[in-house]
Amino acid sequence: MTITNEESIKEVAKALSNAVNIMGRGEQELAAALLNDHRTLIQRKAVVFLSFFRQLAEDFEQGFFDERDKAAGELAVVIRNAADAAGIGEDLPFI
Repeated sequence: MTITNEESIKEVAKALSNAVNIMGRGEQELAAALLNDHRTLIQRKAVVFLSFFRQLAEDFEQGFFDERDKAAGELAVVIRNAADAAGIGEDLPFI
């Protein structure tokens, strides 16, 4: 699936949300499936996930969370800070 517009992006985001909502504890299987891809696409997915964590960390620090996603917000802050400390941004090379 090629994401060419905002509607397609929303469809992909909804599909991911649906997958994690119905699969119970299949996170490891989903992670493995996401890794079973071309190396360049894995790199691009890492950029997407890092962007997700950066935004989640910002929202968390601004108080946009409740008990359902508090731990995710705390984790996002750790991931963002580690990426920043390592000098890793969202400009990973597209090779």
